[in-house]
Amino acid sequence: MREIPEEEEEERDAWIRALRERARQDVEDMVPRPRHPVYGLAAPALTPAALAEHTRVNGQLTSITLAYGDWDATEGPYVCVITSATGAFAAPAAGSTTMDGEQGEESLRFAIDDERDRIAALSQDAAEPDPAEPPVVFSRELLLIGPALGGPALVGRSGTVWAARLRPAGADVAVTVTIIGRGLALESVRLQTVTELRPMFEARNEIIGARIERARARPRPPLPELEPAEGVAALRALAENALVTHGEIHTAVRARRRPRHDPGAGRLRSALWQRAVAEYQRLRGTDKRTADEAVTLAINHLGFLLEKAPWFTADPRLRAAATDETLRHVMLADRVPSEAAQDAWALYWTGRQMRHRDLDPNPADLLALMAARQAQTDDCLRAWAVWTETA
Repeated sequence: MREIPEEEEEERDAWIRALRERARQDVEDMVPRPRHPVYGLAAPALTPAALAEHTRVNGQLTSITLAYGDWDATEGPYVCVITSATGAFAAPAAGSTTMDGEQGEESLRFAIDDERDRIAALSQDAAEPDPAEPPVVFSRELLLIGPALGGPALVGRSGTVWAARLRPAGADVAVTVTIIGRGLALESVRLQTVTELRPMFEARNEIIGARIERARARPRPPLPELEPAEGVAALRALAENALVTHGEIHTAVRARRRPRHDPGAGRLRSALWQRAVAEYQRLRGTDKRTADEAVTLAINHLGFLLEKAPWFTADPRLRAAATDETLRHVMLADRVPSEAAQDAWALYWTGRQMRHRDLDPNPADLLALMAARQAQTDDCLRAWAVWTETA
């Protein structure tokens, strides 16, 4: 787990400027064209038609998502078509598993969950509840107009969202096509090859630019009110929120589902985070950036234990003690029995942050950094293991 603290306003503006510049560059950066066919919507006619996402491997476009319909219309109609290369030159990407069997069904469940989360993020209401059962996935004959696009497809449905996955035959490079939609019948969808991507890139840039301007003009919703908490209690409230969230993520992963998105979770996390930072500043007399870094270190340390230390999940007493010591050590600079583990984590996290600032390391340096990182995490886990013997 890696927590990202709230950005400063000037950093947000810089990010927006960089996003706009990147969007302009993408129009030219799409050349050379992908070495595989790209499929898009032939019918029904939905606008705008734009490129939503793309993935590169070794400089080649290997996965392209084209979106049709209003991105912000929660009821649809909306369709996106994902063409993923499955040839030898393409590394496996998210959602590029085989069409048949458990992997194919899992890829459709993830696609459906992603679309449900996308709509939930647009809504001001609570996220659409999960259906009682996972999406029904089955094979059927799906006839789609277009070169070699008829044949068997894997289809999944959940609530108002459906997804289909098929492999067109006869292409020079093997591809998998995934279609996701809502607000219209799957049976009405027809596909065709897309020969010119430039208009799709340019439409994407227009959509992103309009979204940025709307977001800047819209006042930010107020942060939720919190129960009073000071000092370590403020950091503890943030830690508990983070650990619950990541526990839910782990549960979803074990169930082979995509974790759900709660539209209000981000504002609550921001309120908890800002309060913890303010309390650190008050108690330690530091500037905001230093306080933010300290809170980041603490929350990520606990997330690391949740992911890597089995005893942290299995033994509530040890988990409570480790959490308490970590929070007191960071917020109050208390000396605690887990001092060695705290120091090991600080060494690892500081080195990690410095490495993230390095630009374009060569392969040898990258391997050395990965080995050093692994050694430091091993040191931290060993120190915690020693601590558990006497805690």
